[in-house]
Amino acid sequence: MIYHIATKQDIDKAFINGYYQTDSLQTEGFIHCSTKEEVVNTANRVFKNADNLFLLELDESKIAAEIKIENTTGGKILYPHIYGVLNCNAIVRSFSFHKQSDGEFAFPDLTDVVDLFMAENNFIQCYLKIFSELKLQSEKAIEQLEEKDLFVQQNVDSNSIAIIVQHISGNMISRWTDFLTTDGEKPYRKRDVEFEKIITTKDELLRVWEQGWKVFLDTLNSLTEKDLLKVVYIRKEPHSVIKAIIRQVSHYAYHTGQIVYLAKQLKSDNWKTLSIARGKSNEFIP
Repeated sequence: MIYHIATKQDIDKAFINGYYQTDSLQTEGFIHCSTKEEVVNTANRVFKNADNLFLLELDESKIAAEIKIENTTGGKILYPHIYGVLNCNAIVRSFSFHKQSDGEFAFPDLTDVVDLFMAENNFIQCYLKIFSELKLQSEKAIEQLEEKDLFVQQNVDSNSIAIIVQHISGNMISRWTDFLTTDGEKPYRKRDVEFEKIITTKDELLRVWEQGWKVFLDTLNSLTEKDLLKVVYIRKEPHSVIKAIIRQVSHYAYHTGQIVYLAKQLKSDNWKTLSIARGKSNEFIP
């Protein structure tokens, strides 16, 4: 294990970015770390006047970026430096790191453990759960509809549920087939056709729906921790795998939300709510 002293500000940024980094990565080219033997000395020397610090315990074998053991200032004590962003699943434990009554830092014990990176410790599984919930919510909405409802368009510029399904499926097959090795916008994709009336039955709609989701979820499930910081391309624009996944959360949530909204409008008073019913919030307060 190696150790890194973190500020709350940098931890908050990690939740937004999906990875951890510090200003030193830009100014010096690496993230500072210490061995267990040296981390307290580092804290007392560098962070003497700082408060609200955390100590991150890192599994060196899980860190995707290059690690160098060195002293860049010419001293004798060697320190591990991470030359790249830190993937959060390499963070084994997080400790509240504070000064003792004498004003000096001491290595924390188990009573100081705090769970800062619960979701990040299993990034892929976390997002698999989110996407699966979006899929299930849409399916519960579609189940309530008659076949004719799936093809209703509010006007000529609006999409029916069937058209939305065509588009989601087409996007998933294009983006997630050979995800790590080819551009996400495949040459064979005809995006504009996805917005034409192609699907004609509910059975066909469900088949197209499952086809897209299978490609997507199978690919997401196949990714490993080491894949997360690889670069993939969407219309020749580079994305980290993390960024590509987060991008799709926004896209698929947008369209599954449309499916649920349209279904609710079509069912009107016969709609069976998929979330907490209006006026029932107090029943879900623990």
